[in-house]
Amino acid sequence: MPTAHATAIGRIAIAHASLEHIVELACWHLLDISSNEGVLISAEMQYQGKCELLAGLTAVKGEREAFNPLLKRLKSFGEERNRYLHGAWRVPNFLANAGKSEPSLLSVRGKFSHNKRRIGPSEQVAVETLEAVATAGDELANDLVNFLYRMSGMDVTPLLARFLLDDSIDFYRVT
Repeated sequence: MPTAHATAIGRIAIAHASLEHIVELACWHLLDISSNEGVLISAEMQYQGKCELLAGLTAVKGEREAFNPLLKRLKSFGEERNRYLHGAWRVPNFLANAGKSEPSLLSVRGKFSHNKRRIGPSEQVAVETLEAVATAGDELANDLVNFLYRMSGMDVTPLLARFLLDDSIDFYRVT
């Protein structure tokens, strides 16, 4: 696998892990429970289930309608993450690319939906597409933090304090 593709796929994985952790922390915060208690609830939950739990908690707070667009993006990003991280990657036209160490396109095969893998046709994917997905995940995390901040005056300081490292604190911009 070309380094650029592997790096971009890694960025998608990191963006998804950060996003999933924010979803967990938001659930724990809205449930008013500690991290130790929260882990007991979410440890065996799939990402989609955590998103649905957060959606239910926003409904309890009267914010479900406002949360629905974010929920759609959360689910979509999770499906893209699954496709790119769990897909079967190959170099298209392998023999034609034999002398090239870094082909610009790779093919991925596999369509994913919640807990179900369905094999579909191969799709050629440029590294720029993967980078765009990773960036969209980063932006989604930022949008989720901002939503939580605006939602019923929720204080996201404890959430941010539990999650952010000193060197990444500028990444999340609460507006």
